[in-house]
Amino acid sequence: MNKRAVIYCRVATNIKKEKFVSLKAQRKACVTYAQQNGYEIVDIVCEQGSGMQVNLGLKKILRGIKLQTFETLIVYSADRIARDYLLIYQVVQELSKHKGTLKFASEVDFPEVGFLAWSLTQKYKDAMSRAIKRGLASRKLRMKTAQSK
Repeated sequence: MNKRAVIYCRVATNIKKEKFVSLKAQRKACVTYAQQNGYEIVDIVCEQGSGMQVNLGLKKILRGIKLQTFETLIVYSADRIARDYLLIYQVVQELSKHKGTLKFASEVDFPEVGFLAWSLTQKYKDAMSRAIKRGLASRKLRMKTAQSK
C-alpha cells in the first residue's frame, strides 16, 4: 500500500485566541502524526481563510484528490477542513471515490464511516429543523386566515 499523504492546515484568523490550533501547531501535529504512522508527506497546504467556503488551498487539495497525487489527507481535526459540514462531506466523498482516506492528527479521530454518518445526521437535523419551521409558519398562517374569516 502506497502511503503518500498531503497535510492540510487552516485557520480563520490570526487572532491569538486560536493559538491552540494555530497553523504552526496544526502543522506540527500533522507532521508528527504522518511520521509516526509511516506516511510520505508529498505536500503541506496551509492557509488562512473562512471555513464556510472552498478556499484556494482546499481547491488544491480537491484537485490532488482527483489527480490521485496522494492517497491520504491528514488534518488536525474535521473543522480545519471547513466549518460547513457539506464541504467536509464533499472532501470525504471525493476521497472515497478515489479510494483515499482521511486521517485526523488530533486525539479526536473519526473513522470515515462514522464521520460520514455524523455528516448525514447533521444534514438530516438541519433539514428536519427547516421542515418544522416551515410547518409551524404554515400552521400560523392558516390559523390567522381562519380567524380573519
